Amino acid sequence: METGAKNSLTRPAELLGRAIRYERAHWRRLMPVVAIYAFGGLALQLFSESGFRSMGKPFFPVAAAFVLAGAFIYVWGFAALLLALRDDRLDWQRAYRGALSYVVRYAVAWLLYALIVMAGVLALVIPGIYLAVQFSFVSYVLVFENTGAREALRRSRMYVRGRWWAVLWREVALGLMAMGAYSFVLLILGILQFPDTLTELLLTGANTIVVPITSVYVLLMYKELKHGKNSD
Repeated sequence: METGAKNSLTRPAELLGRAIRYERAHWRRLMPVVAIYAFGGLALQLFSESGFRSMGKPFFPVAAAFVLAGAFIYVWGFAALLLALRDDRLDWQRAYRGALSYVVRYAVAWLLYALIVMAGVLALVIPGIYLAVQFSFVSYVLVFENTGAREALRRSRMYVRGRWWAVLWREVALGLMAMGAYSFVLLILGILQFPDTLTELLLTGANTIVVPITSVYVLLMYKELKHGKNSD
């Protein structure tokens, strides 16, 4: 993937366009990766909800196990997606096999990220936002540079330093675009009035299309920031 100029980050509309074009060229590899963890997590969620409705509190230990299993599937799956983005030759099977070695580091990195941001939010909301943007590339650093959790946090902060506002604006733009697409899908599904389970399945299907686009969008930012720091 190409990166932008050293002194400026690519505009959100162009980042989105490049992300969409990349997904179109690689959808056969990327869609199965996302679908496995998205639909796997949904299946655990639906089974857990069904168990609660039929058994009540006695089902709680099983439900807790399902929550942990869902978290594992998500961490494993997103690490597999990043590996597939890192190496265009990987299919979904090799991406998932390779991602197993990242699961623990990825989980630790995101636990540290959550604790840091939560501490910032509890202190004041603004520090929480500031820290969230600083460490927003931790997943990409961890997988693309094969680092540990703390080093991924350190490098993410280093890449964002001096570009905080530019990164914030592009992440806000991405959030608004994703929210608009999600709201549109919800509106259509609301008009059609499908059963709840079918609605969940269709939303998950839409998610398998959107997630690779948003992931590539952030990846392009990460590569531009890293390139800029390495060129200094």
